[in-house]
Amino acid sequence: MASCTRALKYWLLGLFTVLAGVGLAGCGGDSSNDHGAMYGPVIMYGPAPMYGVAIVATVHGTATDGVGHTVPGIQITAVDAGHTWNTITGSDGAYTLPMPEAANGDTVTVTATDVDGAANGGSFNPASATITVDLPTNYALEVDFPLTPKQ
Repeated sequence: MASCTRALKYWLLGLFTVLAGVGLAGCGGDSSNDHGAMYGPVIMYGPAPMYGVAIVATVHGTATDGVGHTVPGIQITAVDAGHTWNTITGSDGAYTLPMPEAANGDTVTVTATDVDGAANGGSFNPASATITVDLPTNYALEVDFPLTPKQ
């Protein structure tokens, strides 16, 4: 609330400055006697109003096979205490998974699961990693999954 009040104060101050400097310049009736009228641009210094920007924790990475080739079609699931997020790796094996409800300090388990079997070049065992959300310092967390083939 205080930041909104401060932003409104600066906006009103800027509006008043512009009106006083430009809108009232030359007022006084007699154009031959404009002593004291303000001419030229009005420049206002001060902080610009800031509006809230949400920082969203994101996990991203790549799924690869045992020799380093990327693996498409791997389901990536991230789970914390009360939320679940899902995505599928793209044709380049990469994924990006925003977790908008994740809060600072949350422990998130990220799991890679081969859901299409041999269609993506082989059948792979699931793999998982545990991460801790660190907002706003480290909101883009990288988790790569070197997958092992099923026997």
